[in-house]
Amino acid sequence: MKKVLALLASLFFFLQCGCTAAEADYSSNTGTIDLTGMKVTGDGIKASEGQITITEGGDFTVTGENADCMIYVNAQDKVKLRLSGVNLKNANGPAIFFEQSAKSLITITENTENYIEDGSEYTEDAKAAIFSNDDLEIKGKGSLTVIGNYKHAIASDDDLTIENGTINITAAKDAIHVNDDFTLTDGTLTLSAGSDGIQAEKAVVIDAGTVTVLKCTEGIESGSTLTINGGIINITSSDDALNSGGGNGQGGFGFGGGMRMSPDGSEIPADGSMPQGGMRGGMKMRPDGSEIPADGSMPQGGMRGGMKMRPDGSEIPADGSMPQDGMRGGMNENANAASHNQDESETSTESTDCTLTINGGKITISTGGDGVDSNGGIVMSGGELYVSGPENSGNGAIDGNYFKVSGGTVFAAGSSGMSMGVTSGSTQQGILFNLSQTYAAGSEVVIKDSEGNELFSYTPDKKFSSVCFSAENLEENKSYGIYVNGELIKTQSPSYSNSGKMGGMHGMNRGGVESLSNSDRKLSVKISGQKINFTGAQPEIKNGTTLVPVRAVLEALGLDINWNSEKSEITAVKGNTTLVLTIGEVTAYKNGEKIMLGTAPEIKNSSAMVPVRFISEALGLSITWDENTRQVIIE
Repeated sequence: MKKVLALLASLFFFLQCGCTAAEADYSSNTGTIDLTGMKVTGDGIKASEGQITITEGGDFTVTGENADCMIYVNAQDKVKLRLSGVNLKNANGPAIFFEQSAKSLITITENTENYIEDGSEYTEDAKAAIFSNDDLEIKGKGSLTVIGNYKHAIASDDDLTIENGTINITAAKDAIHVNDDFTLTDGTLTLSAGSDGIQAEKAVVIDAGTVTVLKCTEGIESGSTLTINGGIINITSSDDALNSGGGNGQGGFGFGGGMRMSPDGSEIPADGSMPQGGMRGGMKMRPDGSEIPADGSMPQGGMRGGMKMRPDGSEIPADGSMPQDGMRGGMNENANAASHNQDESETSTESTDCTLTINGGKITISTGGDGVDSNGGIVMSGGELYVSGPENSGNGAIDGNYFKVSGGTVFAAGSSGMSMGVTSGSTQQGILFNLSQTYAAGSEVVIKDSEGNELFSYTPDKKFSSVCFSAENLEENKSYGIYVNGELIKTQSPSYSNSGKMGGMHGMNRGGVESLSNSDRKLSVKISGQKINFTGAQPEIKNGTTLVPVRAVLEALGLDINWNSEKSEITAVKGNTTLVLTIGEVTAYKNGEKIMLGTAPEIKNSSAMVPVRFISEALGLSITWDENTRQVIIE
């Protein structure tokens, strides 16, 4: 036994010394990079025309200017670059490319200004001005400006952590793109993006700091959870401002040259027009040349006993469920899913927690889409949340399966069509004011108690017809008035909404309204004043989402429809809009942009059933719910 203990002690000592030595190798190899003179010092580093190459771990101080150079790292150990007054551009690729390292480290030296920019086109296996295949950490008290002309500005295929620093980013695609987790512990970020401000395919955590997104499609998006513990966040977005559970994939990227591909490999023009060979007398054609009936029924050759057939000949049940060996987390793992993921790395399709959590901080949002959007629930225990928008009724200021509030202040002013209030399970009171008219942007809103005491005031920068308000000083059995530009508009007591996302329409007159899924009355759909007649499958609610027979609804909206039986894929085209949905998958596409659905399309009674909210939002239409008639109204 003594010999065994002695051997273990020796082994522990050896391992400890080995780790210390490895760490010492990284930190002791200090060097310099002079970009102006293309001169370097240190082990495992060399300068050649247009490139600095680092092949050993080390700590390198970078200075100088160069308009045609890349810092390329391919090392087994950690590599740290100390940016100390750098002006670096690579017209033919990424400016800083960590192809391999145990960990990629960038320090922004205090009291220095640094500028990094990539080219607009390149063939390097990278997708950002600063790109790392491994974990990337950025910190320091200096200033860093990053211009991403090709795709993203800063990207990591693993985790990205920003500890501090002043970082200004402009990007053609995402300002910050992360394949795994993104964490901000402090610092000041100012972002302007052609796509997303921050997009992580897994989790996002913001502990402190200031994030200002001046321009973007979506502000901060995660593939799983999004947690805000503190900081100051200001977002101006054309689509969702905060979005959890929607970041698995391309983050808004289209397809090469703006073209979509047909099943035969030919291109579908960006205007959405279809090949002549794919149409006959106004009917869409299957690959075998037969017609798809207008009622949306599926081909007999692709059915058996009312069952849809997979390419391998096995059956897909009428309820749309998929086999265990073809699924993971409710999503079909097939080549079609991979074909949509051209630009980014592969992502997991396992079922994930998509909770959006606000524990602190001050969040101010001006949005054209959903303000706070979660494919799971929204939980708020502290902080301040102010939302202006959306103005269209196809989105909501708050959008989640539930919105549980136990602390903090919420003011969300947007359209009433998809309005959502604080839901049951909350410990803090909330009021959802759905107003009888729309008020102009810049109208002052004041909340007062029954004695006329002012509790809160805010001036939204978007027009609005609904206001969600929650604060710790609201009392359950008291009455509160909402004033717009000094005029009392409505008096109401706090109450909880019954649920969040409901039938794909997450706010229609909720608060005391019965759950749609608990009613036996038939659903109906009216489009532009005309009621749609369904001869086979009928609209239904599943998992809180309203599904409708695709052909009857889409043709009433003027879309051409194509069914790909091999991929179980529906393509619908109207003008410049191309929509793609796949049976059994919760991922849909609008002009190549990935959109997560609340419920996957399915086959029922030989008809494809799809979420009606996705269709209406994709076409920019308003959608409302009439509880008395249980009718979906699309205008």
